[in-house]
Amino acid sequence: MITSTRRNQRASAFTLIELLVVIAIIAILAAILFPVFAQARQSARGAASVSNLKQISLGVLMYVQDYDETYPLNQEWDDPTSPLLFGGRLWTSWCYTVSPYIKNRQVFADPLIGNPNVADIFWPAYSTYGYNYAALSPDFQGATPWKDKPSALASVARPADCVMLAGRYAPVAEMGSFYWYGSGTLVTAAIADGPDCTHIPPVCWGDWSTNGNFSLLVNATEEAGKYTGGISLRKALNTNLAFCDGHVKFMNAGQAALGTDWTKGKQSPNINITTPTIYKWSAAP
Repeated sequence: MITSTRRNQRASAFTLIELLVVIAIIAILAAILFPVFAQARQSARGAASVSNLKQISLGVLMYVQDYDETYPLNQEWDDPTSPLLFGGRLWTSWCYTVSPYIKNRQVFADPLIGNPNVADIFWPAYSTYGYNYAALSPDFQGATPWKDKPSALASVARPADCVMLAGRYAPVAEMGSFYWYGSGTLVTAAIADGPDCTHIPPVCWGDWSTNGNFSLLVNATEEAGKYTGGISLRKALNTNLAFCDGHVKFMNAGQAALGTDWTKGKQSPNINITTPTIYKWSAAP
């Protein structure tokens, strides 16, 4: 009986070749499925990014209704309520202005790049969503500190086609730091610049050229905004944009640059607005 039992045990065991075949099948299945799982996770992050933009844009619109139908200031110096110091001066941005309408600072972190490694109170300053300040809160040089001028709701001629917010580079991981023109001037925190920055009256940081201020991107990948002025293209080289009527749209760089002669890799100052009526980064008709 003992001999028979041992023989049965030997007969039911896997051979080395059978084990290798099973392992090979598992490896093949893993190679097929892991990219699918990665794509599913990226799609989920993309959906969360759209949701974040939607929440922030609705927060901005609620602010507009409460404050005489004007958009929030892009930034303000010497605000006594500000939790931040830049160059020894108190500073605040639109993110903090609309935060009470959102109730969750984590929405300022784009899931397509991840969370900033800072305390929760600083998340709005490190926002990976930017405000189209050149249209909605233009910054004018003059006596320091520079003064932003909030745009009126009625001044936005095409709210369904005027960008309010856009995904942008990470200020530290991809830009290396915050930048400015000096204390009391424009700070590159939570801003989004349009394709043509050179030929508009207000001050702006940079256009979509490869030799302008956004050449400072230390992680100069196309996804981080190397060719799009820091507007990130994190999902299949497309970006999420929130518009002034509150809707969010997923589009490629060419669609976002409609109305200009922008092409990938073009250098400044050769990017121009060619058709103002379809340009998405201006409040004008």
